[in-house]
Amino acid sequence: IDSNYMAEVYIKLGTRKNNREFLSESQLIQILAGLELFSKNVCYPVIYFLLHTGCKIGEALKVKWVDINFDDGTVFFPATSSANGRIINL
Repeated sequence: IDSNYMAEVYIKLGTRKNNREFLSESQLIQILAGLELFSKNVCYPVIYFLLHTGCKIGEALKVKWVDINFDDGTVFFPATSSANGRIINL
């Protein structure tokens, strides 16, 4: 790899909830494109899943293969301490 495709993306870490800056749709597309080039088989599918489902990392970690219904195109997210269980269309 000649360069880091993510070098131009800046995300300010450690901001308080009321000072958060949300990424725009074009920034998210740019991140996904860079991840696809940089780590197509590892990081890209994970971040793609998180962005398209809107789930938290803790929720994603609790998903099991039996929670994914490929026939219906849905995924079930079990309840966590801060979120109710829910089904999302993929």
